[in-house]
Amino acid sequence: MKTLRLFTALLGVLLLAISSCTKDAPSSVYNPNTSFGGPPNVTTIVPENAPYILGGLTTILINGTNFGTDTSKVHVFFNSTKVSLSSITATQIKLLAPLIIQDSIRVRVSIDGSDKFSDLKYVSIRSVMTLIKDIDTAKQVPNAITFNKNGDLFVSVVTSAGVSDGIYQLSSGGGSLQFATKGTESYFSGLKFRGDSLYAARRANRLVSRNTVNGSMNIFTASFPAAALPINIEDFDYDQQRVMWAAGNTSDGGILRIDSLKNVKKFPFPGIIHSVRVFNGALYVSNESSTDSTKAVYQIPMNTADTSLGTAVKYFDLSATVGNKTNIVFGITFDSQGNLYAGTDAPAGIYVVATDKSVQPLYNSLVGPNCQYLAWGNDSYLYAVRVKASSTSRPTGLFKIDMLGKVTAPYYGQ
Repeated sequence: MKTLRLFTALLGVLLLAISSCTKDAPSSVYNPNTSFGGPPNVTTIVPENAPYILGGLTTILINGTNFGTDTSKVHVFFNSTKVSLSSITATQIKLLAPLIIQDSIRVRVSIDGSDKFSDLKYVSIRSVMTLIKDIDTAKQVPNAITFNKNGDLFVSVVTSAGVSDGIYQLSSGGGSLQFATKGTESYFSGLKFRGDSLYAARRANRLVSRNTVNGSMNIFTASFPAAALPINIEDFDYDQQRVMWAAGNTSDGGILRIDSLKNVKKFPFPGIIHSVRVFNGALYVSNESSTDSTKAVYQIPMNTADTSLGTAVKYFDLSATVGNKTNIVFGITFDSQGNLYAGTDAPAGIYVVATDKSVQPLYNSLVGPNCQYLAWGNDSYLYAVRVKASSTSRPTGLFKIDMLGKVTAPYYGQ
């Protein structure tokens, strides 16, 4: 009996100890003493100093209230992608547009300390560079390109096996047709319109003219010294009198002036010239030097009174810009503000040379390498052909590049 009483007493002590260590579980996770700040309020989402948003390029301004000033506590989502912030104030968030090319992207903002997101806003983001799908790049390789005065794009095409496939006309209203049938001609390295007729350089001592009415091909011959031109032609352009200036890649080099009567005057210029452009009273040529292998663009004053050329001045030195003599300037053109665009096989692809001769990659190198043939459309798009190279996995083909309102310099062939 005494033992039973002792056991009962010990059990009671044990139960008391256990009960003293046990707390009742809360009936709810809700804590009436917890408070949350108000949610962020977004009023507008707009591009900074731009008509619309280009992915990876445009700075976006998110305007509103209750953002705070600590970027680590503010979170912006484009659809489900969280985007890094550039700066923040209580009423504005700045960020670089993400590479999400889409219409009606959902944008939400959250801040630490608030239990709610901002209301949904929607934006659309365009691509800097868009592939022209009228050319089947699995079967066709585009080369030289140009536009007529109606805004139709003309493309010299070869097959993936390297056989000429003629010239295709891509209508501004959509659709394509084989403007010139394939034949014995090689692929063309230069295309330009003079009035309603298309002229083409064959990388030979011939220029070819094609009539837009029936697409027929004719050899555009010159009378110096006979039917053949004295150099192989890579590219050409027209001055304000519609006189042709052509250049190319024979061993002694040279630039040709060819008037409407097919009279030819040759100006020595050593090296290989890939592209020719007339702008603001001067002739510009992209040249591979035959003496030191420097790749550069030269500016040559033009004297229309006596049909002569002045002393060439180096305008853009690609070799110095990229630090080697391997990369080449293949195509050059100008916008209406006087900026030179150089299409190259260098990593950035296209370089912009401002009027003060400062140089920067077009769109911070978003365009990418091997953009070689260039042509302006009748709108604010620059068109470029990216050729295939083992050094990059970027897609090849014909692209249009959104130039945010910039347009071509005057073209005198039309």
